[in-house]
Amino acid sequence: MTLDDPAMSKRFVRCPICADEYPWPDEPVISVFNEETGRYQLEDVSGRPPAKRADMLRQGYRQCPNPSEDSAAHYLPATYNNYQDPLVIGLVGASGIMTVTGRAFQEGQ
Repeated sequence: MTLDDPAMSKRFVRCPICADEYPWPDEPVISVFNEETGRYQLEDVSGRPPAKRADMLRQGYRQCPNPSEDSAAHYLPATYNNYQDPLVIGLVGASGIMTVTGRAFQEGQ
């Protein structure tokens, strides 16, 4: 379910990579990954026809501003703000599970 309410573009989001919270930008400039150069290029989608703009947004990214400056540059999908807040799930004890599974695998079970 997308959130098409214009007020939603001003909401704060929490980056799933660095865990910083910041206001989602609403400018029409997105980053598009260039396969040939291996870099992101800024693209202004404001002058594009609606169908082309929507397609570019689905393929584009927005760089996280990383307000705490504690991680390397990273990008979120340009449509990240179009949906409700994600469900966050924490896993506890994964290393113990991996140890048991790894031991069973080594023993041929």
